[in-house]
Amino acid sequence: MSGLLDSKDYVGLAELANELTKHGYTSVRFDPTGVLDSDGDITDYTITQYLSDIKSVLEYTLTQSEYTDILLGGHSRGGMVSLLYAARDNRISKVLGIMPSSDESMTPKREREWKEIGVSVSTRDLPSNRDKKREFRVPFSHVEDRTQYNVVEDVAKITASIVLFAGEQDTLITPDDVKRIFNNADEPKTFTIIPKVGNFSSRITPVSTR
Repeated sequence: MSGLLDSKDYVGLAELANELTKHGYTSVRFDPTGVLDSDGDITDYTITQYLSDIKSVLEYTLTQSEYTDILLGGHSRGGMVSLLYAARDNRISKVLGIMPSSDESMTPKREREWKEIGVSVSTRDLPSNRDKKREFRVPFSHVEDRTQYNVVEDVAKITASIVLFAGEQDTLITPDDVKRIFNNADEPKTFTIIPKVGNFSSRITPVSTR
């Protein structure tokens, strides 16, 4: 699962999928509804819809073959929704969170600015050409939808084995942010801090709609 407004085709996710394939997994990547290669409008880009997308893709995949093991994982926002989904579907046997975000990652100041302005404008590199950018204007309804979910609490409901990674130099989603999620999870679980690594996501800056 990709991070906030990130593409399924970014190198890190593509390489991870290739490595999993080498180890016998059928790897599936997709852009959630409302962004990039998927249908829908940016107003459809919510945690609720992202979770629904995961279920739809999983249900379809399970019609194509029989599987003994289901690993769900992602980076940043993708790591968070992977954990949230695993808490709601015990068919998931392993869940991977690479620098998973949480509600605690957003400061009250940032939330107030987003609400006052109405949208958060963010740019992302195109996977095919890093010199080209794509702009997203995410409405505040995205934040309102997200308040329904608390990954720090929900991780306690997960029956799958949990693997979490944090970047030592990540200031967006700090190792302490990830550790709070880890501390509330049941065994089996592992937590690893990757030395000298920050977050891979672009910074999101709210701007006026005028």
